[in-house]
Amino acid sequence: MLQLSILLSLIVTFISASNAKVDTRRHIGQPVKTRKSNPQPRFLRKLTVISEPGYSLSCHICLHYSEHFVTALHVNEEHDKTKTTSGWRMDERKVIGYRGRDSMMDDMMDNICRQFTPHSGYSECDRKGVCEQVPVSKPLKAKIKRTCTEFFEVFEDEVVKISRTVDDDDKIAETVCTSIHACTGMEKIKHADVLKSPDL
Repeated sequence: MLQLSILLSLIVTFISASNAKVDTRRHIGQPVKTRKSNPQPRFLRKLTVISEPGYSLSCHICLHYSEHFVTALHVNEEHDKTKTTSGWRMDERKVIGYRGRDSMMDDMMDNICRQFTPHSGYSECDRKGVCEQVPVSKPLKAKIKRTCTEFFEVFEDEVVKISRTVDDDDKIAETVCTSIHACTGMEKIKHADVLKSPDL
């Protein structure tokens, strides 16, 4: 009985194999095609004025959001200079200020975009660092204001972590924007009416 069932399964397998077709269109040794994805955050990449492909306001807007965060952080640190001790063990204890306390940073991040005001002009750059100064319309200003909330929802952990690890606060914005791929490091950004060439 067992031999009969084995024989029947072999016959079924043979019939199935004889009906199968081999795809000869692609050689087995051919490499698989891969698409190079753009690492820029998609919601920032959509902010654009120039219709040329590859241009985006993402770098300058990211720098603006991050600088707004640094300004808010300095205001709150000036207002609350309380120092606390963290860590259970004596050899692990550290004295931390405002930015070291998660609860204080969470409160600040909840309201970070309320005081944010978009510029009247931004630099729109391509991935090679070629930038053009562009004016910002009222609808785009409103979109930039709304995107502020999304930016900090997505990158809150990254921004807070960098603010705690970077030695110079002037480098927080540049470090954030290069780490999230909003900037390449080659851009010559014009901040409103002042030319700034950051060493990203």
